[in-house]
Amino acid sequence: MPVILIADACKPSLVMSSEVFKDKIAGATILVASTGKQCLELLQGNKPDMCVVDFDLPDADGVTLITAMRKSYRGPILLTAYPDKIVEQAKAALPKTDKAAA
Repeated sequence: MPVILIADACKPSLVMSSEVFKDKIAGATILVASTGKQCLELLQGNKPDMCVVDFDLPDADGVTLITAMRKSYRGPILLTAYPDKIVEQAKAALPKTDKAAA
């Protein structure tokens, strides 16, 4: 069964994302985190097949979190964000291997 880790501080977005994945991927296990710290803790004890990280977390921006996640996780990470100059600047700081999907 696929495991998907979603990190988003906005509860409605977190619920919506979780439900979409549950609906589209039968039997998927969805792990949820509302902070970067929670995301990293869940990543330590689990091996997700995919991660979805929102840019706007209360304790870290999404790019900083992805950089920390890459120390132990090599799977796909989807970064979600509203278009903004700050997001574009942060994306530019991503390693080349992560920019393709950003």
